[in-house]
Amino acid sequence: MKYIKLYLLLLISVVINTSCGRKIHEHVTSANQENIGMLSDSINILDSLVNAIKISNNRMAHYYANRAIGLAIALNSQEALARALLLTGVAYKNFSDDSSFIYYSRAYNIANKYNLEKIKPKIYYNLAMIYYSASDSKKSMLYLDSSINVAQKVKDWVWMSNSYNALGNLKSDLLDSSDARSFFDSSFRIAERHSLQKQLGIAMASLSRFEKDQDEAGRMQKQAIATLQKHPGNEEETALILINLGTQNSNADSSIKYYQTAIKLAKLANSTGVEIASYNNLAYSFMDKSDLVSADKCLILNAIPLALKNENQDWLSTLYDSYSEVLFAEHKTGQALIYERKALNSRMKADKKQAAGQVRLLASLLNVKNRELVIQEKERELQQKENKIHLMNFWFSVAFIVLLLIVFLIVWKLQRNKIRFHKELLESAKRLITFEETIKGRVSMELHDLIGPFHAAMLEYFEEAQINNKSIEQGLKNKLITMTTSLRQISHRMQYRLVEQFTISELVRDWCKALNKTSSIPINYYISKEDFSLSKEETLHIYRIVQELLTNGIKYVTFGEINLSLSEERSRLFILYKDTGPGFDTQKIKQGLGIQNIFERAKIIHGTAVLNSSPGKGTRWNITIPITHTGKVSSSKTNT
Repeated sequence: MKYIKLYLLLLISVVINTSCGRKIHEHVTSANQENIGMLSDSINILDSLVNAIKISNNRMAHYYANRAIGLAIALNSQEALARALLLTGVAYKNFSDDSSFIYYSRAYNIANKYNLEKIKPKIYYNLAMIYYSASDSKKSMLYLDSSINVAQKVKDWVWMSNSYNALGNLKSDLLDSSDARSFFDSSFRIAERHSLQKQLGIAMASLSRFEKDQDEAGRMQKQAIATLQKHPGNEEETALILINLGTQNSNADSSIKYYQTAIKLAKLANSTGVEIASYNNLAYSFMDKSDLVSADKCLILNAIPLALKNENQDWLSTLYDSYSEVLFAEHKTGQALIYERKALNSRMKADKKQAAGQVRLLASLLNVKNRELVIQEKERELQQKENKIHLMNFWFSVAFIVLLLIVFLIVWKLQRNKIRFHKELLESAKRLITFEETIKGRVSMELHDLIGPFHAAMLEYFEEAQINNKSIEQGLKNKLITMTTSLRQISHRMQYRLVEQFTISELVRDWCKALNKTSSIPINYYISKEDFSLSKEETLHIYRIVQELLTNGIKYVTFGEINLSLSEERSRLFILYKDTGPGFDTQKIKQGLGIQNIFERAKIIHGTAVLNSSPGKGTRWNITIPITHTGKVSSSKTNT
């Protein structure tokens, strides 16, 4: 009852957190210490829940794990994100090793990138279990060894003890009893030294397997149960030890008591696998007592429905086989044969499912291995290229030195003239490069330089005009200043070096503001994001497209307005343009170089441009550009 209350308390906490989750996310930008603490506590609660229901209710376990990822993102903590990804891998572990491996790998990458040493022991341990499932004992032992080393460094005694225990199980499977016992003993000593009751009980139960005296082994297992029961949350481990005690006991009545207690604990722990195993063994104990009715009930009313509910074909095969034995004992040969066939069919399904899972897992592991091999191959190629370059440089240097010596010996007097001539060529080349760089910015600079004289000339004309109304004169001067300032900004934006320093949102917004100051036609614009994560080349082409659209609009629209919007949806940038201009016949599109420029620039960056226009009905453009990487979304802004 105590354990049920604890579980209900955790569940209520998560329900409360879920209802408040959206509100927490909305205020996370202000992120005071109280909110951060709430998010961290919520992830801890979700961790407990996932581990509690990962087998009995895997769908909810996935939901809680995904919820943990959402909270980690809101917390903006890489450590919390690594923990949440690790938790998601745990939720997938019993049903999809390949998916579990993907999440473990992501957590591993984050932990390595941000030096999250405290979480590494648990990640290494779980990765080791994945390789253990894939029958790669060598890789599994390497990860367990890494888990032990890092755990010792960060003083994480829990995962250090767990890793030693896992190494013991691995060595047992490899029939290396000596090393297995040594690892179990290390796990026991660490747990005993640091008062880790769960790890102490598990290690004690593992060591009991090496006792030749059955009475001593039973005593150790009972002591392990007493140790585990000192704290809640160890029901599954306790139930497994009880099953072992029941299996080892020759007295059927004692075995039945052990199995019945194991069933109760398995239900508390939501461990369906352990519960099914207890029912199966209980049925055999009833058969030993010739109580076929009770054996029948154990299987047909409890174990088999539980396995069917969880779609556990592996256990169904075993249970059908056990039930066929009960039917044979009841002399129901026909029904027994039916269940034998069911057992065979379930075994085939289980093997097929296991094989498919193994194939997916091996494919995931192979993919990682292939990536490592590709990286190694590229590094090898780079090293070979570097060696070739060094060798070429060496021989070139030798040849050059020899050549200089020969020239020096043969034409010593002419060498000075050649050196002088060479210096002159270098100076000429430098001047040509400088001149070329000057030419690149001349167009924008000439526009910029014309603004000053134009401004001065206009002021002089105002003076000569002798406008009697001072307010009109000052108004004209103010408009002149506004216009020249806008033109100067436009000339700056025309330079490529300046364009590549801004995002497309900044460029378009500034361009529209500048044109609104100099144009009598209002330009309404909408930009959904501050950063569309475009490359410099894409930014330049899109900016030139927008310039062409707005330049044509201002040129031809005499009344009404111009509307422009930039928005993103499903990794695509949409540029929508509409004006109230006179329109034109789209069949004559080839005659306009500006329009052709828009189409060609859109094609260069793998986009599409659609033009709709007709005389008297304005002009519309619908331009779509694919975006490879999605940037951060900011609040939408609309300006006029």
